[in-house]
Amino acid sequence: MFKHIVNIFRVNIGLKMISIGLAFILWLVVVNVSNPEVTDTVTMDIDVNYGDELINKGKYFALDTRSVKISYKVRTNQRSLIQPSSFDAYVDMRDYSVTGAVPVYVTVDSGVNNLISGITQSPMVIHVSTEDMQEKQFTVSAGVNGSPAEGFVAEDPVMQPAEVSLYGPESEIGKVSRVGVVIDIEGAEETLTGKGKVQYFDANDNVIAIGDKVSLSSDVSYTVPVYKTKSVSVNVPTSGQPAAGYTLTGVETEPRFIQVYGEDEVLNNYNTIYLPEGLLDISGVNSNVTISLAMQNYLPEGLHMVQQSDVTILARISRQTDLIPGMGNLPSATIQAPPTATQPETTAAHPETEHSTEASEQTEETEAPEQTEHTNVPEETSVHDTGGETSHETPGSGSPDDGSADEGTADSGTDVVIHYGSGSSETAEADVPAAPHEASGSEGGDTSSHETSGGEHAEDAGGEAEGGAGE
Repeated sequence: MFKHIVNIFRVNIGLKMISIGLAFILWLVVVNVSNPEVTDTVTMDIDVNYGDELINKGKYFALDTRSVKISYKVRTNQRSLIQPSSFDAYVDMRDYSVTGAVPVYVTVDSGVNNLISGITQSPMVIHVSTEDMQEKQFTVSAGVNGSPAEGFVAEDPVMQPAEVSLYGPESEIGKVSRVGVVIDIEGAEETLTGKGKVQYFDANDNVIAIGDKVSLSSDVSYTVPVYKTKSVSVNVPTSGQPAAGYTLTGVETEPRFIQVYGEDEVLNNYNTIYLPEGLLDISGVNSNVTISLAMQNYLPEGLHMVQQSDVTILARISRQTDLIPGMGNLPSATIQAPPTATQPETTAAHPETEHSTEASEQTEETEAPEQTEHTNVPEETSVHDTGGETSHETPGSGSPDDGSADEGTADSGTDVVIHYGSGSSETAEADVPAAPHEASGSEGGDTSSHETSGGEHAEDAGGEAEGGAGE
C-alpha cells in the first residue's frame, strides 16, 4: 500500500503540477465573478467627547476600557478599501449619570459607508468612574549629588520658582509627599545653573511616577552658588585693665583659624578678622577670662563661615611677679631702704663679738623707744612698697620684764613676692623666726648682723643696749 501511494507522486509529476495550477486559476475566476461577502473585524481606541463637562465640575473620570472591537461585512473585492481609520468610536460625557454607564457610539466614514454592512461593536456600554480633582502647593526641595572641587564650597541651591502646584485626581495627589530636583555638583568650581527635572516622592521618600493624570504648574530652574574658601585668623582687642598687681599676658583663640568663603573681590581683602572693642572686658579681673562668640555674627559683609560654629577666646591674666624671671621661687630676700642724710649712724663694738653692729635711730615721725637687752624671740616685719619708697616698722615695744626689744628688721622667709602696682601700694608680709638675727634700720640706716658667744650682752657708752642671741 505504501509503495502504491509513493508511486502516485512519482508518476506524471508534471501533469499533476499543471492540474494544481489550473485549479487555483479557476478558483480565482469563480471568486471574482461571484464576489462573495465576508465578515471582517477591527479594534480601535474609544475617544471621549465633552470630557470638559466633568473636568469643569472638578471631577476626574476614568473609563473601565479604552478600546472597542468592531465587526462588519464587506464584499471580497472591497476588503482592501476598509481601514481602521474608516471608523470612529467614542463616548459622550453628557450621557454620564450616577450609574456611570455610558453608551459607545460607532460611526463609519462616509466614503466607505455604502461598502460595509452589519456593523456591531463590543462593548456597547462602558463604565465611567469619577473622583474629585485637587490642586496642591508644594515647596520644591533641592538635593545635591557629589561635592565641589577641593578649596571650594557650595551654598544651598536656589530654586525658581520656589513653589509649584500640582493638579489632578485626589488619589494621585495623595500619593505625592514632596516635589524635588536632584542636582549634580561633583567637582564644581563655579556657580551652576540649569533646568531641573522634577521628581515626585512618596512618604517613604521613594520616587514615584504619576503619569499624565497630574499636571505641573511650571518648569523649575536652579542656581547653585560655588565659592572659594580661605583660612583667616581672629583678632580680639581687650578693654579695661586687670586688678592691681595683675597683667594681661596674652589672648588665645580656639580654633586659631576659621574657614570663610565669599566672592573673590571680598575674600582677597581679608587675612584677619578684627572684632569690635568691648567684647573682651578684663576690667578689675584677677583670673583668666573666657568668652564664646558666634563668629558668623561678626563677619564682614560678603563673608560667610564654611561651618558655623562658636569661637572660644581666652585672655590670660597673671600676677605681675610671675613675669620676673627667677623671682617666683627664691628662698629668701632682704630689702634695704636707701640711706638718707638726716639719720645718724651709731656703732658699738664689744670685745667678745665677731661682728660689729650699726644701729640708727628713727627720726621721721616718732621718737625712738628706749633700748633694752635683746632676747632671742620671733619678730614680725612689714615691708611696704609704695611705688619706690620703702619703710620698715617693727611692732611692739618691750620692757626689761618681758624681754622684748623694738628693732626695724627684714626677716628671712620661704618666699617673697614683690607686687608692682600702677600708682597704688601693695604689701607683702613674711612671718619667720629671726635666727640668725638681721637688723635693718629705718630710712637712712645701715644694716648688719649680730653674733654673740655664750649669750653675753654689751652696752655702749651712750646707754643704748644691743644684743644678740647666739645659736
